[in-house]
Amino acid sequence: MQRNADQGWDNATVLDVVDFGSLHSMRRTPNRALYNSTKAASAALCDVLARGSEVRSAIHVVPAQVDTPMLHSSHWVLKEGGPQSFLDLVRLEAPALYQPVFRECNREAFNDVVRLLGLDSSQLVETFQRYSDRRKVVKESEHGITSPESLAAYLVSEVLRGEGSRSGTLQVTSPQGQLKTGFVAF
Repeated sequence: MQRNADQGWDNATVLDVVDFGSLHSMRRTPNRALYNSTKAASAALCDVLARGSEVRSAIHVVPAQVDTPMLHSSHWVLKEGGPQSFLDLVRLEAPALYQPVFRECNREAFNDVVRLLGLDSSQLVETFQRYSDRRKVVKESEHGITSPESLAAYLVSEVLRGEGSRSGTLQVTSPQGQLKTGFVAF
């Protein structure tokens, strides 16, 4: 903001703030007090910036689960007890198989990567099945799993094109794989 002011630009007429949060800023998830509160603070910052007329607009994007390696790690390691080393190995040693295994839950790709890496599959097979089952349930849930590609395409086409100067919370979910958005002004 200071750099803009130093250049003679009026932040209130040119600066758009796009902040990424999580649905956790809107819904309180048990056992995630620190995470929930940091996400809520981020939304509050956008609200304050917009109300203070210090920026042209402030949008707090709150996506549901986004299909990234962080989500895969959360589900594979934290929820299903799988080894982080398997995720890391697939990403580093067999990157072409990463998406088919961790995003598509393709059993053939999983078997290929286990063979390719020369791993003992006994425990991995059980973890993979639980992981696949979890992803199916989450995908079919009210919020679904949003692909990073569809989220990015939406943001570029709708938010970053600079039309209007609306400020608020933009919720992005993907129930049953269909991108769904909602906007609530500050």
